[in-house]
Amino acid sequence: KRLALFKEYNEKKFNEKVIELYETILPFVENGRLKGTTFEEVRIYDAYLSMRYHAKIDLSEKPFAKLVQMYEQVHAYSKILTIFDRMAGIKFLDRNYTEALHYLFEGEKYIEKYGDLIDDIEKLDLYYNITVMSAAINDDEQVERYIEKAFILSKEKKIFYRLNEFYRFLFFIHCSKEEGEKAYYYLKKMRAFVEIMEEPAETVMEQILTLSYTNQIEKDYEKTIATRFERVDIPEDIYYDADLFFNGEYAYAYYMLGRYEEALTYLKDIKILGRNQHPIDLAIMYRAFAVRALCQFMLGDKENAKRDILYATDGVKDFK
Repeated sequence: KRLALFKEYNEKKFNEKVIELYETILPFVENGRLKGTTFEEVRIYDAYLSMRYHAKIDLSEKPFAKLVQMYEQVHAYSKILTIFDRMAGIKFLDRNYTEALHYLFEGEKYIEKYGDLIDDIEKLDLYYNITVMSAAINDDEQVERYIEKAFILSKEKKIFYRLNEFYRFLFFIHCSKEEGEKAYYYLKKMRAFVEIMEEPAETVMEQILTLSYTNQIEKDYEKTIATRFERVDIPEDIYYDADLFFNGEYAYAYYMLGRYEEALTYLKDIKILGRNQHPIDLAIMYRAFAVRALCQFMLGDKENAKRDILYATDGVKDFK
């Protein structure tokens, strides 16, 4: 269903609808008719603030804060967590991960306050977002602590929502520490999930992580370049994004084998994707520029090597 919606997405039409909805609600805001005394009024005001943000009229998270009290007054407790998630997401896009975490921890206080009155899916979303932000500041201990909270809730309520995404973070943690046994444990978990769910996008992610495991843990670079996958049914623009990660892994393997010219064939179209803003994703993409720089240097192209390595180091210099 998500892939079908993605195929139908049109940025121009989306922006037109944003403005249309914003202008429809604006008069009710200006004349004070949205007092927030009913759930419907609060939801309309929520939509107004969202359209205002998407229209880039105000890109601050501050206006959303008032929705917390408004949703609490109409007893829509689950919606409170979505507001903290949204404010954190805005700070995430600013790469202000510490402030983003502050909002998420504020949201967690409402779980303690209202308990079972808050939907379990919203709780898992919050735990996932805390995991994302904690990984962004390289706090592995906090990542594992909140994943454990999510696992306890998932097992207790028999909910599998976001399970594979939590496995993915644990894989990254153990892979980065070269803890091969633990990394492989979570890679197997992801493979089992993919087999059960038959989700094409998850299949592609598992394929990329398989190459990452072969490069980083097994260090079997011949195996990496020999490992090829059949294309699955996902939109071409998603495949374009995925190919940048595939090519980065293949190029790394060719570089480690000293096959620099072959590595460069995989790196001629690399770029940083605007849709991938998490430091883990960005570090992987910037690594591709570093590999290209090394290949260029080994082949005597020092000018382009210097350009790429400066770009790569500048890109990751602020990451924890």
